[in-house]
Amino acid sequence: MKQWISVDERLPDERVKVLAFIVNNFNIERGPGYQLAWREDDSAWATDDYYIDDYSIRVTHWMPLPEKPL
Repeated sequence: MKQWISVDERLPDERVKVLAFIVNNFNIERGPGYQLAWREDDSAWATDDYYIDDYSIRVTHWMPLPEKPL
């Protein structure tokens, strides 16, 4: 099983979809969780639902997606 990688340790390549652990500091109802996301550039991430470009919502960890089944 793959391990979570801290964004402080290493970032995925830009525009490559990964499983991201997302923390929302201002919306307790949304809370932390994981979601399919990709890195737009050095300071911004995106998901199918929203664009993450500030510190209220941030990605702390990520992991590569598993291989597709045969």
